[in-house]
Amino acid sequence: MPFSQRPSSFAMIRGQHVQLTVLGAMEVAQNGDIANWRTADPSAIPAVGGAMDLALGAKKLFVMMEHLTKSGES
Repeated sequence: MPFSQRPSSFAMIRGQHVQLTVLGAMEVAQNGDIANWRTADPSAIPAVGGAMDLALGAKKLFVMMEHLTKSGES
């Protein structure tokens, strides 16, 4: 996305003009808190993108995640 469009998209998200958001997550707590980011590079600075804005600004939120480990365990 060109830099000039970013303020417009965040204004739409923060203004609650987004109907539906789909996020990937690693964990979801019983109270609905989600953990949806990680940095694979141990030397990188951890950073959260726009997921927090999307989660709070959308009218509906769908969380997609794996229900089993790679070895098939719960």
